[in-house]
Amino acid sequence: MTEEACPADGGQFVISEMSVKPSKPHLKPAAYVGVCVTTIFLLLPKIGDFVVIAFVLGAFAAVFFATHKRKETLNLNDGAELGFLSGFYGLLTAGTIYGVIWKFFHCELWQMKNADRLLSLLVDSVRDMFNPVAWLVISIQMIAFSVLAGIIGVPAGLLAVKIFQHRAGR
Repeated sequence: MTEEACPADGGQFVISEMSVKPSKPHLKPAAYVGVCVTTIFLLLPKIGDFVVIAFVLGAFAAVFFATHKRKETLNLNDGAELGFLSGFYGLLTAGTIYGVIWKFFHCELWQMKNADRLLSLLVDSVRDMFNPVAWLVISIQMIAFSVLAGIIGVPAGLLAVKIFQHRAGR
């Protein structure tokens, strides 16, 4: 995290990177597992069409990792948080990876004869980046769908805590 002076009003603002930050630091590895599982299932050819499955399995994987591999005792809040984080960041990650892979394979950029397209694609991307309306629409769509993915992951995380939590009598 760095601080820089704001030239307009002389104040300071904080620049921070976006990362997965659960409220309890020991849940971070489990959140990463959930994000990876969600991303993998979203990118699979036929299973990715059923997005709810990816969000549910990502939340289940995060809670399972925390309870069985890390031997954590989770409450319902932890399960809801892991479910939300796995869905939210999983969809953002899958969307980013899919966008890059689609452009790479759609334009056949691995072939040397298409190397000249790379510059034109870069110029088009920069031009589209400075189109404020397109940028706003894409940003709102990604944020809205990511929040929806997180909301779908919350009940899955709650259910996973109920299923995978160690019982006192066992």
